[in-house]
Amino acid sequence: MDALNVWLTGAKIDSGSISRAIDRWGDVSRRALDPKAVNDIVKQTVAAAGLEVSEFSANGLRSGYLTEAANRGVPL
Repeated sequence: MDALNVWLTGAKIDSGSISRAIDRWGDVSRRALDPKAVNDIVKQTVAAAGLEVSEFSANGLRSGYLTEAANRGVPL
């Protein structure tokens, strides 16, 4: 939560999506980050880590988290 609060404060986000584009000058967009862009970021990060890119997606991370949290009894 600390990292999230730092991001929200630094990006001056008080409503809307927390996932937003950042331009080359470091300005944070007011619009939500496009879902394809999120998936591209996941794929690039996975590739940089030397993992099999085809085994990961933004949706897979989201749904995998929810499944694991439910299996562990984490309230959602």
